[in-house]
Order: sequence, then C-alpha cells, then structure tokens
Amino acid sequence: MGLFSKSEDFFGLDIGSMAIKLVQLRNTSDKPSLVTYGTANIPLGLSQSDSEIDIRRLAEVVKQLAKGTRVTTKNVVTSLPENQVFTLVTKIPQMPPLELAKAVKWQADQNLPIKIDDVKLDWQVINAPKDGNIPFTVMIIAAPIERVKRIAKLIDEAGLNLLALETANIAIARALANLPGSKIMILDIGAMTTEIAIVENHIMLHSRSVTVGGEAFTRAISHTLGLDLTQAEQFKKKFGLTLDKLEGRVFKAVKPILSNIVDEVARSMQYFEEQFGSRVDLVLISGGSAKMPEMATFFAKTLNIDVQIANPWKRISFPVSVQEDILNNAPDYATVIGLAMREAK
Repeated sequence: MGLFSKSEDFFGLDIGSMAIKLVQLRNTSDKPSLVTYGTANIPLGLSQSDSEIDIRRLAEVVKQLAKGTRVTTKNVVTSLPENQVFTLVTKIPQMPPLELAKAVKWQADQNLPIKIDDVKLDWQVINAPKDGNIPFTVMIIAAPIERVKRIAKLIDEAGLNLLALETANIAIARALANLPGSKIMILDIGAMTTEIAIVENHIMLHSRSVTVGGEAFTRAISHTLGLDLTQAEQFKKKFGLTLDKLEGRVFKAVKPILSNIVDEVARSMQYFEEQFGSRVDLVLISGGSAKMPEMATFFAKTLNIDVQIANPWKRISFPVSVQEDILNNAPDYATVIGLAMREAK
C-alpha cells in the first residue's frame, strides 16, 4: 500500500526526530536474514526542517550511514510520519475497480482538509463483505506532494534512489502484527509523536497520531525534578515508571503525559469497537520509550488488557555477534524493520 513501486533489492530507512535507522534484509527460505543495520543520531528538529542547508546536512548523515553500514544497494524504502499524512476510513458502495477509484478520489476531495491536486493519493479496501449490498470499508491515505518531494530530494542528495514511500504505521504493522486473526493495537512512542494503529491479518484498520512522545517525558522529568535534559533522559531510562525507586517521582512527573496517551488509546479502542464490532486483543508497545521500566505494566493495568513490549527482530535471522545490541534496543527498530520487510512477507 505504498506511494511508489517496489523492488527486490533495497534497504529500509527510518528518518526519525532524533535518529536515523537503517536495516537491510535478504529473503531466505526460512525467514528474512539481516544483511546490515545501523543508527545515526541527529539534532532534534533537523529532520523536520525545510531549509536547503538542513536538507543537505541530513542527506550527508544518511549518506555516511549507508556508507558505514556497507549496504549493497542504493535503493531505499522510507516512510512519512503519520502526522504528515491524512488518513480517512470511509464506507463506499461496492462497485467495479475503475468506478471505485473515482469514488475514492471524490471521497478524499470531500473529506480531507487539503486540495486533492496537492496530494499523492493511495487507498486500500480493508473490508469487502460477501453481501454486495453492504458497502466496502476503505482506508484512504493522502500524502502532501510537497512532503513527498522533500523526501525525494533528501534521498537524491544522499546519492540514493527512492523506490517506495509509505506511512510509518503501515511499516510498523508489517513488522509486528503477525498473529493471524488477532486484533492488535500497536502503540509506537517515538521522540515527538505517539502513533496508534490497529491491525488484523496485516491489514491496518485504524491509524492515529498523537503529538506527544518521549521528548515530552524527558522535559517533564527535567522540570519536576530540577534536572538538566541530559540527566532527565538518564533518569527516564533508569527509573521509568517504577514506584519503588526515588519514591516514584519520575512516574509522577510523566503521569499527566501518559494520561493523555491513555485517553487517545481508549478513544481508538472505542472507535474500533463501534466501527468493526470487535475488541482489541493485544497491545504491543514499540519506539524508544517502550524501554522505560514498567511501561508495559502501566498500560496493562490502566487498560485492563494484555500489553507486551514489541520485538520486531523475532521474525529476523541475525548473527549472534550483534544479538545483545539488537535485543537491548529492539523496540526502536519497528518502523525500519517494517520498511525493510516490504517484500519479505
């Protein structure tokens, strides 16, 4: 469900708010195997900047990361954050494909807060009832052409070839939602945003973006405990949501932010139940903040549901020599592994 074509020989590239991650896989008879991977930290704000200088700076980081990891191809699959695209789930009467394409465009024009000529449009039928009188459920995704052009320019500046571009949630769903028949919510808590997706049988049924993430946790800890940001980040990683360390002061500092995320998760669950008549079976938490101690326990108790920390490497073969590094940082790699798995289904 991407915005460009596919290719067999490529690597995944996740350009986040504070880091760029790269993963290249090779299809094998058993499961995809790791060719190479790597991460490069970047200053906060650089990846969102539209200035020519910053685009060149970011392209140089991408170029050096690709060189340092010794990727075997220049072909790239990357993603757009959910907060840079428009997602619409709608009902459309069943009709032939050509007519459906026209209906999708009309629906997008009527419901999206941007001119249809200013977006790259993609869509997928996520529910096609056997009864022809019951409408299709269609997910429509619109990416602003200017954002697509910016990504294309960045990849070109890095001396690489952009093959495919898709939303982060679609990539994350591909990496994590591998339990047939289960309705899985994926909660990806990144540096600046939290992405919420509900997936069944590799099909994304709901997508939502919340403009709060791990950076907000760090700033709240810094403000409440009187620490600088570097110290606050260390406290966040070490103490997390534990109640028996530092009298639970770190947890108390971030609790208002967590409550906002919980509210958005609850709304998504309610919407899903109303639209699809079923409940979420499992929540998987990914992203850097998933590694905060007691994060899964907090959400499990608050939502009264099974919650696990995601490990996107479970379906990937990799050398023992990198096992410790990979598993210690597993939740960070959900998006980029999903991008790298685009053909590895």
